[in-house]
Amino acid sequence: MSGAVLVVDDESLFAASVAERLARDGYECAVAGTLAEARGALAEPFDLMLLDVRLPDGSGLDLLAEAPGPSVVMITGFGLGIPFARKVCELHDGALAFGAAPGGGARVELSMPAAGAAAAEAA
Repeated sequence: MSGAVLVVDDESLFAASVAERLARDGYECAVAGTLAEARGALAEPFDLMLLDVRLPDGSGLDLLAEAPGPSVVMITGFGLGIPFARKVCELHDGALAFGAAPGGGARVELSMPAAGAAAAEAA
């Protein structure tokens, strides 16, 4: 197994696509669609969390600020810009990157420390 990834996104098709692709590359994946589900999932250790900004029960930034958990890649379908990305990095030293979630097909490159690289394709 290459590492453990938690995908937190309320867009279930996107989250399932990313998790499925990462699993094919040997990553152990879990999916959460809300902050509450993500908090519960974080009882287990993860190497990386893909975290949506806007979730049904709050902001992913709340989860980011709460606990120094795994490295984080923030994702969102909303164009929030570079100032927002800087704020994310200030809140969590482990934040790796910030990117817009794909509206169509896209390729997202992920790199986890000591775990190699994986490519996630969302269709």
